[in-house]
Amino acid sequence: MQGALTTIAFAPQFIKALTTKSAKNVSFPMLPCSTSGMTLRLLYGIRVNDPSIIAANSVSVMLAAPLLGIQVQK
Repeated sequence: MQGALTTIAFAPQFIKALTTKSAKNVSFPMLPCSTSGMTLRLLYGIRVNDPSIIAANSVSVMLAAPLLGIQVQK
């Protein structure tokens, strides 16, 4: 359940950033912190071979990383 909520949390911001071509309303300090945390959870999931952790965090990182990229390009 936690993985699903974490994944869903980034979807609205990702969609808004894609449609507006801007992530100016997204907090920059939050993005690297949360993306790093999701990446670390993904690596943990790989280490313990847990498909649910791997799946949830893979999708989360794929949603959060482009937002971070858009923010950095500003």
